[in-house]
Amino acid sequence: MAPRIGGEPVDLLVVDDDLGHRETLTDVFEAAGYRVWAVPGAEPALELLTKQAVAIALLDLKLAGGSGLDLLREIKKRHPETAAYIMTAFATVENTVDTLNAGADGYFLKPLNLDEVKIVLENQLAQQRLRIEKRLLERAVRISEERYRSLVENLPVVVYSATPEGALTFLSPTVTQLLGYSPEELLANPRLFRGRIDPRDRARVLQERKRLLAGQPLTLEYRLRRRDRQVLEVLDRAQPMLGPDGTVVAVDGILEDLTERKQAAEALRKERDWAQRYLNTAEVILVALDDKGEITLINPKGCRVLRYQASDLIGKNWFETCLPPANREQVYAIYKRLMAGEMEFVEYSENEVLTSSGELRTIAWHNTALTDHSGRIIGTLSSGEDITERNRLQAELVRAERMASIGRISAQVAHEVRNPLASVSLNVELLADELDSYKGQDTGEARAIVATILKEVERLSGIVEEYLQYSRLPAPRLASIELNALIEEFLEFSRSSLIPENIQLKWQPDAALAPVRADADQVRQVLLNLIKNSIEAMPGGGTIVLRTLRAGAGAAIEVQDNGPGIDSQDLEKIFDPFYTSKEVGTGLGLTLARQLLEKQGATIECRSEVGKGTTFRIWLPLAPPPPNRPEEAARSGKPSVPSPK
Repeated sequence: MAPRIGGEPVDLLVVDDDLGHRETLTDVFEAAGYRVWAVPGAEPALELLTKQAVAIALLDLKLAGGSGLDLLREIKKRHPETAAYIMTAFATVENTVDTLNAGADGYFLKPLNLDEVKIVLENQLAQQRLRIEKRLLERAVRISEERYRSLVENLPVVVYSATPEGALTFLSPTVTQLLGYSPEELLANPRLFRGRIDPRDRARVLQERKRLLAGQPLTLEYRLRRRDRQVLEVLDRAQPMLGPDGTVVAVDGILEDLTERKQAAEALRKERDWAQRYLNTAEVILVALDDKGEITLINPKGCRVLRYQASDLIGKNWFETCLPPANREQVYAIYKRLMAGEMEFVEYSENEVLTSSGELRTIAWHNTALTDHSGRIIGTLSSGEDITERNRLQAELVRAERMASIGRISAQVAHEVRNPLASVSLNVELLADELDSYKGQDTGEARAIVATILKEVERLSGIVEEYLQYSRLPAPRLASIELNALIEEFLEFSRSSLIPENIQLKWQPDAALAPVRADADQVRQVLLNLIKNSIEAMPGGGTIVLRTLRAGAGAAIEVQDNGPGIDSQDLEKIFDPFYTSKEVGTGLGLTLARQLLEKQGATIECRSEVGKGTTFRIWLPLAPPPPNRPEEAARSGKPSVPSPK
């Protein structure tokens, strides 16, 4: 989807005196949907900006006849909303500091990683969209408040006095504005005001006013007809005045025209309905908090991300309900200081929230302060974007690029070492044969040295093969497999040779497992690797539990041991290439395992606690059910096979 702001294509300015670089950037970003303006220097760029505003500017640091930093400062001076990035092949600390001091939103190193540049610009555009949406919402709220205040301040009120029987004795001049009659006209003719009561309400009003004779106050809504026959809705609030003997001697009241208020309420209801529709459809989280941190508003998007109903959140403390315990107190303390005016307000922040299911999601927030008429901060309104998936994809991209680089290096190292290693092995074997010709002489020490060399050569050959395997991962051959049967076959052939006497292996299958879609050979290879790791972690003996279990839309294999466990800091690194805690090993075993599983749509994760042991969990997707009807077989492209009788 082409990048857009407010329904319009995004304008991108490229300033670079290298024609080839300008043309490349123009082609790439026009293909991505941007509207690109490419110029060779500062002068044409500034001339363009007098006619055309741009959302983003990419500026070369060194320009012919000028400096990219000078151009950056001028752009920020003229167009503060423009996001500007510096491109440079001269990455020095001084250049970096100068770039940031000049107001740059960031910089990119040449040669540019265009995928990285696209991701950064997409993030920048997302932030600009959030700012625009926030301004629109603030404007809508402000307009609504101003309209409502103006209507309330100008409501007409009529003050009156009457006898207990209802004859008017006083009317304020505003009655003329209300009914079109002067106070004198209405006071001179007691029946005139009574006749202004709408016939539909007259009997009810006369009946209710009898309560005044009993000394009870009255609050009543009814309709009045103006002199021009316009019907008004009014609120009558009457208070009986008692004499020394406790009897009602007079009635004082206020007659308030509700017509405009009710019209205003209807207009406000429509505006609130519009605002609510916006809240319901906005693809950002909208949350309002009061000065205590309690939730006063949250839109459906926020409820979906947090997995709560709105009724479960309104009135609850945001920090105690929706923030993880690890940073709850710290963030809440900062919020209290903001409410107290002890800190400058933070307009943008990123932090984790805790969903009702215990999942952590990362949210990018844009915040604004809510204030009362005196300017005192009384709460916050925040719009947030769930960037969990985006961050995960960025991390996956970095990891994939790193893995690819390591794979290339591994292949090169293996290639460079393999041939010399074969030559060493061959010559050592020839040397061993030569020792046979020294009959009658003691060659034991020499033979021991030769044997040691051959053993080390064999070990190095194994490492080289592992490097080659990592650099040339085979494509998985996916099929529907019975997981329990595969593991039982694996144990039958390998238990005696694999499991030492001081290790107890317990097999706990889930008999109700459905077939999974996987590469059987690769699953066996990963299992072998995990069990070997558990055995090596328990040289003094221990217990390994191998189990299968149902897991959502798939099945899981768990390899659990009661070994020493893995420290939490090391746990984050165990799948990294070349990381190992063993004295001997390449550190590629778990990396290979994860690579093999991910290629077939499976996952692997590890839980461990120091002193209690480690559990590896492999998740495999269920196999699709085989077609069992001719029409299903036709859709799948496979012939249907009749069931045997």
